[in-house]
Amino acid sequence: MKITIDVDFNAIKKGLRKEREESYRTLKNAVIRDTDPYVPMSNLNHTHLKDTPGLNHDMYSVVYDTDYAGKIYKGSEMNFNKSQHPKATHEWLEASKAVNIKNWIKLVGETYGNKKK
Repeated sequence: MKITIDVDFNAIKKGLRKEREESYRTLKNAVIRDTDPYVPMSNLNHTHLKDTPGLNHDMYSVVYDTDYAGKIYKGSEMNFNKSQHPKATHEWLEASKAVNIKNWIKLVGETYGNKKK
């Protein structure tokens, strides 16, 4: 007896692609949220870097798109006040990652490929 099974791999790929994109979005939002306390700010309106990571940029990146973001991140210019963000530091992503990386890995595991169907 012969059995032929047709598998629609395109549907599987499409489903995995959606899960992957959702996972990237979820991770990006978590990175921005968890990193915010480490991002320097210069005024009470929270306009200094904190609000600049664009969700409209590439889904794989968090971009602080001001002219001075790189200089502050590398610590080469600008002093900043820690009164509003006591954890503020140069290389804010590294500081946040040291605290949050395990949670981010867990979050990706929960959103990509481990959903109950």
